[in-house]
Amino acid sequence: SDIDALEGAVFQVEVTGTFRDPEIGEHTSAGAGSGFFIDADGTAITNNHVVTGASIVKALVAGTEYSARVVAASECSDVAVIKVDGDDDFAFLDWYAGDIKPGLDIYVAGYPLGDAPFTLTDGIVSRATGVIDENWAWVANSFEHTADTNPGNSGGPLVTAEAEVVGVHYAGYAETDQHWAISRDDVEAIL
Repeated sequence: SDIDALEGAVFQVEVTGTFRDPEIGEHTSAGAGSGFFIDADGTAITNNHVVTGASIVKALVAGTEYSARVVAASECSDVAVIKVDGDDDFAFLDWYAGDIKPGLDIYVAGYPLGDAPFTLTDGIVSRATGVIDENWAWVANSFEHTADTNPGNSGGPLVTAEAEVVGVHYAGYAETDQHWAISRDDVEAIL
């Protein structure tokens, strides 16, 4: 697959329930983020903080709404595995097999909050290893990247130009212009 095939494999996650947001604490509302398929049967990845506390999870895939459910989650790594109910021929992404190191060209795919269309931003891996130790996540295999992100990009994939997944976007700090992703290695271990 390549970068043109991304839009079918990346989708918007819509949730309702009680949530703990890293920036504003607990609140009850509808939330949203991004996710991506890792197989044709509807198994997908997003952030745990996107779906935690959700009573209803929906996936908006290329304009079609599907029901979804959380099947596994790692709170400390901020990764959730969800199953989207529907077709068994979803477009999906493969994992990047190379080394994740500074200078690797990456793209962040996802759906910013609101009625925003699919977006793709580019950058590089700027720091290949790091530990994020926040009160809402402890991610051992995280890395920093330079692609601009928006709220709603959480849970979306970081991919190479061949659309192979390097990691999962999960945090951005606008004040310091820093953006963080959970490494493919953490996600594969959880899977």
